[in-house]
Amino acid sequence: MKKPAVCPGCGRKFKYRELLTVNRSKKCPGCSKALYQTPAARKKQSAVLLLVIAVLLIVRTLFDLGDGLYLLTSTLSLIILFFGVPFLVEFDQKDRPMFGS
Repeated sequence: MKKPAVCPGCGRKFKYRELLTVNRSKKCPGCSKALYQTPAARKKQSAVLLLVIAVLLIVRTLFDLGDGLYLLTSTLSLIILFFGVPFLVEFDQKDRPMFGS
């Protein structure tokens, strides 16, 4: 299992619960510095979300699922995605663009 995200300034390890609600930036409780998600972490999160959506659309197209079963499958997939995202979070002290230099 991947190690929890660490503050690059003070080395404090974030708790899983703290990583459930990370937007573009987060303040470190240890050193009070603003931390930003790395472009690589944001790309991983986007790729995982795109993969989940693609799989849901393919399942919907290939299998004749009823609306209730499709809603259940979608809900379970999004819950798994929500609780898996903290393992993809990495921090940096600089806000860098997702694409480009």
